[in-house]
Formats: sequence, structure tokens, C-alpha cells
Amino acid sequence: MTLGAAIVAGCSTGIDEARAGQIARDYFAGAHGSGITLSEVRETNKGITNDSACGAAWEVLMEGTVTEATGIAYGSSMYLCVDPVSGAVTPGPAG
Repeated sequence: MTLGAAIVAGCSTGIDEARAGQIARDYFAGAHGSGITLSEVRETNKGITNDSACGAAWEVLMEGTVTEATGIAYGSSMYLCVDPVSGAVTPGPAG
């Protein structure tokens, strides 16, 4: 799929950059399991760059602080690829 086709397909199905960010946020939260608290969550939308990392998908970097039920807190980040047609999420490199 070409970059132009991916953008058109993404816009026509409602998976635009804002929606890709929300999908990535939900994935980020779910990936850490239940019983945790996320804080200071930051989302950086890189758009569709059609590079080797995500191909023709929205690239979203998610970062935040995870606090477990025990009180242990740590930083977490995920580089995620959100398909512009289906909304499916796959971790990017080192994601």
C-alpha cells in the first residue's frame, strides 16, 4: 500500500491521527495488566512516515509512569504501530 493510499484509507475509516493516539493509549494501558496506575502518560504521534519501523501505519510513542499495587513505580515506553485501516496495534522496534 502506498503512503497516499494508507492516508486515504485511514481517513475514510476514521482511523486518523487522533484516533490512532487513543488506540495506542488503550493498548499501552492494557499491556501493563490490571491493578496498576498509569500517570504522566505522554503520547507522541509521528504520523505515517512509511519507514522500515512501521511501514504504512501510524507511529505513536507512548511513555508514562507505572505504579504497581505494591507501590513500586517505574517508567515505561512503547513504540507502537497502528494500522490505518483496521486499527490493529503492533509493537514497533524495541516496543
